[in-house]
Amino acid sequence: CAGAVAVSGPAVVASTAGGGGGGGGDACYPANQPTSLSLPPLSLPPCTRPGQPVSLDLSTATFSSGVDPSWAVTPFGPNGYSTSFVPWTTLPTHWIQPKQSVVVQHHPVGTYVYTRTFNLACRPESYRSLKLTGQYGSDNSSVVTLNAPGNILATSTNSYSTPAVTLTPPPISFFVPGLNVLTVTVKNAPPASQMNPTGMSMIAKLEAICGPDCVCGCPEGTVLVDGTCVP
Repeated sequence: CAGAVAVSGPAVVASTAGGGGGGGGDACYPANQPTSLSLPPLSLPPCTRPGQPVSLDLSTATFSSGVDPSWAVTPFGPNGYSTSFVPWTTLPTHWIQPKQSVVVQHHPVGTYVYTRTFNLACRPESYRSLKLTGQYGSDNSSVVTLNAPGNILATSTNSYSTPAVTLTPPPISFFVPGLNVLTVTVKNAPPASQMNPTGMSMIAKLEAICGPDCVCGCPEGTVLVDGTCVP
């Protein structure tokens, strides 16, 4: 499987039977695996044929969902928690905050780091196309990066009651094989009053078109059982 990613930890092994452009018995599709981050990563679905579209939702939780299972945050956390606040009119149904409460909370002045991890089953360059798009808002200033501090997708001075900030689709060089980390670093400014909330809201999606060297999953109509694709 020329586009496969070699990873440590649990992995799904594709059978060579009917595997399209795959080959060998390589670990082509990394499943959720332990990491040093607070939450395990989710994966872009495996490719079963060239030209297949695959996607993964990277949005923050909708209001009243409670704990966001996909976004980690420090300090407080370990997960973001869905909430709402009247002044937060930017993407108003997707706000999460560090403190674990559906009611918006006061937070100390400082920096809050939100992370969303995801796995790529294939090498970034082996997809016919690979794009990350979306919009976000934050209270207060923020920067969005992918995998490295210099890989900036967006910045905002204050975007909780303005039009949402559009993410710049990252070039292929920003992605890495296996584990990727989308990070939103938010700075909570000194309060004008005793109540000083902070949070972040995002609607984003990772989309790819499978290439001929990235066909690593089981063929359609089959499932993986004990390392073999069966009907």
